[in-house]
Amino acid sequence: MSANKRLVLEVASVVNGRLERGIIVYPEWLKQEMLSRHSDIHGEDKDWYLVCASDALEVAIKEFLSKTARKEREHDPDEDDETCGTGTFPGFPKIQRGYLVVRAGKRGMIPTAQLTTAELLEKADRYDSMGEGCREHARQLRRFAAERAMEA
Repeated sequence: MSANKRLVLEVASVVNGRLERGIIVYPEWLKQEMLSRHSDIHGEDKDWYLVCASDALEVAIKEFLSKTARKEREHDPDEDDETCGTGTFPGFPKIQRGYLVVRAGKRGMIPTAQLTTAELLEKADRYDSMGEGCREHARQLRRFAAERAMEA
């Protein structure tokens, strides 16, 4: 397993642990928390290693959040990549443990139980909209297949 994948897995583990405890996860706080977990660096090169670690963590956090957002957008039920997603909400196999939401101008992973009714309904509307897009895509594929069959 690559070092980057291990780092993204650690990000996923920390995010999921925080969500299970009902703690909102903000990317900039997550980076600081993870840096503090691995702070036993000594010697003349400490600052250099901290800069490298900070940059690597930023990349890993962005990868986790973008994969999680993509999974949420595409809602792939077969997605089992452990480096993305937040797991499911107890009793609701399609509902994630947390969702990316912007509040007061800050993007964070909010535990599902702490989402407002308006935020929950906005997510539901987005899924309805995605379903309509998927159905239209399916209709166009069928139409294309039928037109191609008629030309043959």
